[in-house]
Amino acid sequence: MDLSLNISGAGPLSQIGLHILNFDTAVHLASGAVGWWKSRNRSMSLIESISASKASIVCASNFNTVSYRERRRQVGLVRGLAVQQDDLCAIPGSIEQTAVSNDSGIDCMRAMTTGLLCFYHVQKVTAILAEIIPFGMLHPDHDDEVPVFEGPLLSSLRDWVISVAAEEDCNTYRNHLLQLVSSAQDALIGAEVVHAEHFNNSTDDSNHILGVLRWMVTPLHKRNETRYPTRSFHVWRIAVVMSELGFDISASLELIFSSFQYKHFLSDTENSSRYSDVALVTTSVGETDPWMFQRVHTDFLRLRPQVVSIRSIPHILFSRIAMNDADVTPEELVEMWNISFDFAKKAVGVPSLKRGGNVELPVARDLELVRENHKHLIGIWSTHMSRILRPAMELYIPASFGDPSWSHTELLAYFQRQRNGDPAASEDREVRRNVHKLSAILLGSIYGACVQSLIPMRDADGEASPSDSLQLAFTPENIISDKLFQWTASLGLALSGLLESSRWTGLLLELATGIEHTQPLNEQPSAGLLGRRLNITPSHDGIFQESHLRVSDIFGVQANGVFAVSDFVVRPSTNADSALKFHVGIGRILNLPIDGSGYLRTSQINPAGMELPLNPSPQLEILSRQCGAASIQDAFRIDAEPDWNVNAQTICFGVRRAGILISILNISQVLERLYNRTVSCTCGEPQMAVTVPLSERWQEVTVYQFLRPSYPGGSKLAAYIRDEDKIIVNVEGDDMKRIFIVGTLQCRKFAVCKDCIHCAYNSIRNKDKKESAALIVG
Repeated sequence: MDLSLNISGAGPLSQIGLHILNFDTAVHLASGAVGWWKSRNRSMSLIESISASKASIVCASNFNTVSYRERRRQVGLVRGLAVQQDDLCAIPGSIEQTAVSNDSGIDCMRAMTTGLLCFYHVQKVTAILAEIIPFGMLHPDHDDEVPVFEGPLLSSLRDWVISVAAEEDCNTYRNHLLQLVSSAQDALIGAEVVHAEHFNNSTDDSNHILGVLRWMVTPLHKRNETRYPTRSFHVWRIAVVMSELGFDISASLELIFSSFQYKHFLSDTENSSRYSDVALVTTSVGETDPWMFQRVHTDFLRLRPQVVSIRSIPHILFSRIAMNDADVTPEELVEMWNISFDFAKKAVGVPSLKRGGNVELPVARDLELVRENHKHLIGIWSTHMSRILRPAMELYIPASFGDPSWSHTELLAYFQRQRNGDPAASEDREVRRNVHKLSAILLGSIYGACVQSLIPMRDADGEASPSDSLQLAFTPENIISDKLFQWTASLGLALSGLLESSRWTGLLLELATGIEHTQPLNEQPSAGLLGRRLNITPSHDGIFQESHLRVSDIFGVQANGVFAVSDFVVRPSTNADSALKFHVGIGRILNLPIDGSGYLRTSQINPAGMELPLNPSPQLEILSRQCGAASIQDAFRIDAEPDWNVNAQTICFGVRRAGILISILNISQVLERLYNRTVSCTCGEPQMAVTVPLSERWQEVTVYQFLRPSYPGGSKLAAYIRDEDKIIVNVEGDDMKRIFIVGTLQCRKFAVCKDCIHCAYNSIRNKDKKESAALIVG
């Protein structure tokens, strides 16, 4: 039974209590020097920066502070997650919110920021606030001018927005706001047939948004317009959210598509029951967006991903598409996505690492495309994807292409026009219809093929969710951006066993959390060679006989309210393939550190080891799988935890025996060694023993010998053996002991014997050199 109570001195986690095992770690990672729970402190820092600029933050006159504070206290829960007991678990209770303060100006700014973060990324929200705050929320001292947000002031604002996003992303209040928007959107559209461009999320409406926000914070007696017609769907949605957050603004649930409605909306200022402050105009019946900016924006307005269940993705993608006279409906596209998802989910198995470091996805037979025109069509995205698309393509794509809208050339031209922002792209109705069909099939197949590698978190009651109810961060922009091309290329290579493990990790993290990698994971500057495959050719004929894998130092990510972490971190094991699966949870990870980019990185510790004491005159002539057995009664336990000794923003494996820390291990190094040095039988007849010459100086070493205290000034994090020595260690079938030895031992060659000691011995034998070597058996 879990225990929960209020704990003094626990800061933001006082309501979490003892549901989380390593409580002191969670408190430090939240409110320590590099913690994520910084909104309150950064609010004070921002106020001081504004004060230094000879101004003060004030509350907009049309913001209801009392209403805002009541709603924030009644609705919303900041959700926490923890990796413990071999699972990613939701933690009961709530993290303390910082959404309400004693300063009405800060609360007004927080409300506006919360609303904008529902839709837009931190950088865009910062840019918008840098325009709106000086316009209507700053009061200059004496006769000084209103300060401009640039330099240190802009930096303070950005830091504050980042801290707010870290909290609001994991708050159920954001879901509440988005649900209000969705319900209002359903009521707005109703049974009306509306052109898709009115709901096009790809339109850059930055000037429209700045206009309505300036209008919103302007006192009523200073406005020339009491009603605000807009042609921007973004503006209308912001009005919905800001109304809930306490601003004196509302969004009409009736579309304006006639001159009569437009004139009546502007003139009927007393009949508030029929029209609200902001109304969406869908036809050219008059001027709209009267406060709109006229400015060129260098950064494109992009929507933030929203947390949705995996089965909701096609509805979000296609429910607003109105294809006019084209012969496809949103319901048909949703069906195509679902059918493709189901086929791919059944056909594709869990990933494994091939020799050479590539990821391979096993695929059922009879799913590869057979029609040449289908193969040619899918070649626009990835020829390798043809391995799993046959059922869906046979169902929904014509067997032969008499229609020019299915032309390979026409489709490529459509994508080029779309990338260039050419309005003509929306006029190619038949081509656009076909693109949507193919996109539905490809996206459904991508998610279906990858869902086997995504493990839902356990809820607060300890129950695991089925994979079909897995929640992910998703944005509809994926269908109109190059993201679909990138995903199909990566998955296609994995289906053919040609994808590097770091790119597979990057694909899953994008699908799960919606993160945008600034660069491929195998090119991250902190990784060096990590993530790249290093091939060696030990034979004289130049043939590649070995291929060593270097893994990425990224094992998870926190983004958009979702946390994903490698199964190898959650459940340490000697199966290197577990690094290719990820646990996914909704909330903020509490007991593992995240760096400034949101990544969960492993520490690159490489400590100098102590020399392992050995027999100077070894007499071992037979190596067997029973050598070196010496039972240790206490079980070993290995957990991922912050590397407190070197860099607390990275993680390492902490090895404990009877609750006492005995070693810390480099996680990347352990995984790399397990993959590279685990030797399977190739002779066809697994052998339990092998004879070795005395001159090779083999001897038995027990696990207990690695636990002996180090000498003063030495290290027990690693142990090395001299070049003339060779050892065999029996871990007695215990995976935790095997990981401990693999991560601790330093020698030139070693092999983890999987089944045949003869093959393991041959893999490290070298007659010409006296190299240190080790065999790990048992």
